[in-house]
Amino acid sequence: MRNTIALATLATTALLTGCSGDETSEDTRTAGEVAASAYAESPEAADDVDLTADLTVGQPWADAVTSAIQTDPNRVEVDTTIVDPRGENGSPEAQQAIAICQGTVAWLQEQGAVEPHVRVMEADGTTFAVYSQTAVGDLVPAQECSEY
Repeated sequence: MRNTIALATLATTALLTGCSGDETSEDTRTAGEVAASAYAESPEAADDVDLTADLTVGQPWADAVTSAIQTDPNRVEVDTTIVDPRGENGSPEAQQAIAICQGTVAWLQEQGAVEPHVRVMEADGTTFAVYSQTAVGDLVPAQECSEY
């Protein structure tokens, strides 16, 4: 009997809770919109700056850049439509990624960045080219845009 009363009370509480409140305040956003809103309001995102328009204006590689986000004064991550054919180093795609990297480093330096760090990403989200103040093992020499 106690279990029946407890279940009935629980069901009534859930029903009343679900029915209470103003129907006009219902959040009709999609899950993606909620996530994007939460990200935009997060403290980490507050410092991110979209440089896409500034960085690509007049550049021959502008069409390949989908976004360029500055995460701090010295650091930019550039997303592209480039797909690496996984061939030898120096492919046309790699040359384009390196040109984007070099252009981004030059832009950062013009803005006063002392220690630029740039990552150029392939369409699938993997790193294609990198510029760093320090060498990354044998893969990336210091202060040079190179394939990664």
